[in-house]
Amino acid sequence: MKVGLYIHFPFCESKCDYCGFYSFPRRDFQLGLPKRQDNYISALIMEMENQIHTYDIDCIDSIYFGGGTPTLFSERQLKRLLNGIRKMLRVAPNAEISIELNPQDLAYNTVSELVQAGINRIILGVQTLNEYSHQLIGRQPLLCDEYDLNHFFSCEGFDHCIDLIYGIPEQYPVDFIEELNLILSYEPDHVSAYMLTLENNTPLSKRISDNELFQNSQINFFEMAEEVFAENNYIHYEISNYALKGKESSHNMKYWTFQPYLGVGPGAHSFINNERFRNITPIKDYLEQSNALYEFDKRSESSLYAEFIMTALRLYKGFTDKSFKDTFGVSIPDEVLSALKKQKDFGNVIIKKYADGYRFHLSKKGFLIADRIIFEVTEPLLQVNSRNTISYST
Repeated sequence: MKVGLYIHFPFCESKCDYCGFYSFPRRDFQLGLPKRQDNYISALIMEMENQIHTYDIDCIDSIYFGGGTPTLFSERQLKRLLNGIRKMLRVAPNAEISIELNPQDLAYNTVSELVQAGINRIILGVQTLNEYSHQLIGRQPLLCDEYDLNHFFSCEGFDHCIDLIYGIPEQYPVDFIEELNLILSYEPDHVSAYMLTLENNTPLSKRISDNELFQNSQINFFEMAEEVFAENNYIHYEISNYALKGKESSHNMKYWTFQPYLGVGPGAHSFINNERFRNITPIKDYLEQSNALYEFDKRSESSLYAEFIMTALRLYKGFTDKSFKDTFGVSIPDEVLSALKKQKDFGNVIIKKYADGYRFHLSKKGFLIADRIIFEVTEPLLQVNSRNTISYST
């Protein structure tokens, strides 16, 4: 089986106020941190070895180092991990190998060492260039500035990618457009532009109300972003993702097209054989390389159908009735077709006829209220999912 590989690094310098990911401030592990990081690499390799045998994985065609802050790990540690992966199984020659990088870690040596380690795609966590917005959302890494951008884009040997957050309270439209135009003037290969999400139980969600005013403001910012990206010839291929032609993220596409991927490390999610599970091992146990605990999301057939449609409608191209049938061996349920046609009448969904059937995707209007439309289309299929937790030794 060929899969994508996500590797989670839960260490970070300090946790941002909007972050809902499984991560820990570095200070919590400051004592003996280099040894802990070496132990973490060993645990990752051990977990991968177990999982590739469990699921008969023989090839990796994308690798994504996420977190947390993966660049807290040294070039030596990252090389050790990549070499360990290559010893276990085949990595496709054209594999996309991505890593997230904070502006404060943007030293020339760091970037060149990442490329030497085998990284060919670097995502710079800009989030915002505005000092006030940076403070308001509780972004902990240092503010990215023009000097950082100049430095990042002067480095060669990899695809240059940017992460942005917009729709921040008190963010002025003129400032956002100026910020976006500055970033696009460097012609990044890929930009992930996320509307600010108020994750439950984060410090930011306790400070900002997710009210109608906030939601309407985000829709306005979304429309502005659409216009600026289009003017700069970027392809809007997923709700929050824009790319120059041919530079779409092949790893992230797996999430939206029901392709298998393996996630390793505490907090990492996996999707294999139409089954979702996540690693829920406490970090202390994981560092000691004891047992790996997994929580499995047991889903009914109708829930799987709903998930396929939910993720596919995030894509600009949507999905076809053929792709649905190829995945599940059945036709799209009548109640879903009725819901899609109803949304077409409202102008939220576009249905196109092709030689081999029909394609369904959101209209520009539908993209603005995507969450609501996707829910209404899949509501007939949604059921309560049962969960089960098992553990086995890594």
